[in-house]
Amino acid sequence: MKGSSGRGPRRVVALCPSNAELALRLGAADRLVGVDRWSLRDPRLRLPKGLVDVGTDLRADVETIAALKPDLVLASLSVPGMEANVEAFRARGIPHVVVPSGRLADIRRAVWVVAEALGDDEARSRAERIVAGMDAACEEVRARAAAWRRAGFAARTAVWEWWPKPIVVAGQAGWPEDLMACLGLRNAFSDLERESGPVEAQLVAERAPDVVFAAWCGTGERRMTVAEIAGRPGWGRVPAVRERRVFLLPENPFGRPSPGLADGLRRLADLLFGPPDVSRRVMLEFAEEAGLGPDALAWPEGGARGRNADAAAPPRAGAGGGAVRGSA
Repeated sequence: MKGSSGRGPRRVVALCPSNAELALRLGAADRLVGVDRWSLRDPRLRLPKGLVDVGTDLRADVETIAALKPDLVLASLSVPGMEANVEAFRARGIPHVVVPSGRLADIRRAVWVVAEALGDDEARSRAERIVAGMDAACEEVRARAAAWRRAGFAARTAVWEWWPKPIVVAGQAGWPEDLMACLGLRNAFSDLERESGPVEAQLVAERAPDVVFAAWCGTGERRMTVAEIAGRPGWGRVPAVRERRVFLLPENPFGRPSPGLADGLRRLADLLFGPPDVSRRVMLEFAEEAGLGPDALAWPEGGARGRNADAAAPPRAGAGGGAVRGSA
């Protein structure tokens, strides 16, 4: 998208943290004039000072955005309800692009959509490197997973949990499907033909996942605990609980359709396949990044694999000689 001067856009607004991250990664920090509230509250984005708060990603302040006179708004449809923002931009004639999200292929495409919208060679050059890095991460992790499979790594299926009540799991149309595949795991809910959806706790238990990844979104992030998940009725027989393969993940990067997922994927591989000290370090880093309390990684008393386990206890090897560790 070109501005009125024929150059690339010079006044950019980013709605949602993943779009703000893309703008930064593509070298557009000096062009940002406003971002959503959640981006402003994330110190890890390292945004320039003085950016205007333009509301939330679900309820953008269209009047404030219009007053900034942007020549590009990076919008999103990654969460139901965001379409109201896009409709408002169209009605007001505010220049915008909808950044793709969904599977990893869509996120690769998003990098190029934003780079082309920024309209300069530096952004395109950075996009090439970013996409190449994402591809390299997946290939690297696939190779590690294959090596551990040959060594006897027994875990086969996984569940990716976005929310606890009701339990919302990732389906086949979102990036967790690809992250799990790179790790050599099959999504236990790949038959769900959406990005995510609610399921009964009993159904999760019946599908007997070998691994549970919990990445509760928004206000749920800081409330995650292993005990709540492992202590659900009937879950004591679930392989992920029995073998202590319940992992608590921070929303950044795992809840964002952005290139940061590549680094997150490598860290998941360290968690699953790394030596005990590396696995433990990653667990603790994830807990700190999610803002979890000191007991978040503790297993329920009398739970699987012993009593009163906590994050300081040695990680346990996975069944079949694999190196999978759990949250204790």
